Amino acid sequence: MAQTTRSPHVVGAHYYAKFGYDDALRQVSTHLARDQNTSFWREVIHVLDEMHHHEIKSQHPCAPMPPRMAIRALKENAKAV
Repeated sequence: MAQTTRSPHVVGAHYYAKFGYDDALRQVSTHLARDQNTSFWREVIHVLDEMHHHEIKSQHPCAPMPPRMAIRALKENAKAV
């Protein structure tokens, strides 16, 4: 599989950004069920869990708020300056 040439951190971050936490877990679990490289996919799950934990604590810099809220906040900050 082409994705296993990348590190679990890269694959986990890509899946998390593309699918979100729940759908990324579904995608990874299908790979885990049919792939021989179970240690790789378990590490990807660990990365997803860490990213989700940090996002819940609002420490994840990639997605602190939904895009529309971020754009609105930027516009309000620009008006205030």
